[in-house]
Amino acid sequence: MRSHYSKLYTMAGALVLGAGIVAAPATGIAADYSGKKIQVIIPTKEGGGTDKYGRIFASFIGKYLPGKPAVLAVNKPGGGGIKGSNWFQKNAPRDGTVIMTTGGSVQTSYVFGGKKVKFDLLKWNPIVLSPFGICLQARKELGVNGSDALADVKALRKAGADKGRLLMGDKNAISSGLGSFVAFDMLGIPNVKPLFGLSTGKRRKAVVRGELQFSQETVIKCKQNHAKLQKQGVITFAALGFAKPDGTIGRDPIMPELPHVGEIYEKLNGRKPSGMQWEAHTALINLISMSNKGLWLPPGVSKDVLDTYQATIKKVYKDKKFKKLTKKRFGNNPQSFGKDATEVVKRGAGIKPEVKKWILKFVKTKLVGS
Repeated sequence: MRSHYSKLYTMAGALVLGAGIVAAPATGIAADYSGKKIQVIIPTKEGGGTDKYGRIFASFIGKYLPGKPAVLAVNKPGGGGIKGSNWFQKNAPRDGTVIMTTGGSVQTSYVFGGKKVKFDLLKWNPIVLSPFGICLQARKELGVNGSDALADVKALRKAGADKGRLLMGDKNAISSGLGSFVAFDMLGIPNVKPLFGLSTGKRRKAVVRGELQFSQETVIKCKQNHAKLQKQGVITFAALGFAKPDGTIGRDPIMPELPHVGEIYEKLNGRKPSGMQWEAHTALINLISMSNKGLWLPPGVSKDVLDTYQATIKKVYKDKKFKKLTKKRFGNNPQSFGKDATEVVKRGAGIKPEVKKWILKFVKTKLVGS
């Protein structure tokens, strides 16, 4: 299987496992979990993408961990993932018997959540990170057709100027839609306003009904539902972009025919994007897309525990039943493991202070109260 960063497997995207393990002494011997129970903490309610990711993995990881332990998925929802993440930071044993599943909201909450955040994502140990690229969608009534991204953006600029208020739904001001709002602004599409309080499912239904003019979706979903959405008047016209191993932004491997925001910006302005807004866009891609779903060990675990989980997760990815189960649902994006995953986290959660300041100002002036 091919790699993304250093050694990544071209397979599924959404997965999560249950946590647990009893760590062996730091002797170079694999941790043994015979007779133990592994808990996988899921910081969301049952039924969503993060929950599904965790539960799929929970059904496989016990098969490959030494000792074949029982694995239990435990939901701890609340506060955009903050409640479960705070619990994990404070209470998870450092022996590997409790692991954590995350979705994009945990990462954005860590960076922008303020005083409620009591966890340090940069000190957690990623087992695997699963990237999910984001595509941008608009209602066809705005003049888009999906065949020419440059023409589509020009049509959206005109629609924004003429209609005055165009809506896109999201959970809150620091949810996964933040990257899309920054992208619309960078492309010069005016008057794109948020309608907060909508789950992913409600947002999908609202844009199909024409109650929202804009939406975003994972590129996997865009590809799977492309023809159906077009018939319903929802046109996919661009992607946010996908971070390469060197940190530059390129096209999403799931839909390489779809131009990304940086390409469209260059065609519109005759120059490559640069400056603070482009840095913010790139940071949000790493924060929201490249580490969209993940499985983690807490801070302070031994090398034996880390090595045991890395060996286990790669065996899971080779499992034929796992591949078959996850291929359609999660696509074939390259996954990042271990040290490579740590670099992805640093590029997103380790955001520069000046870039974070720019994003927070954008949220305050362009999204909150709009």
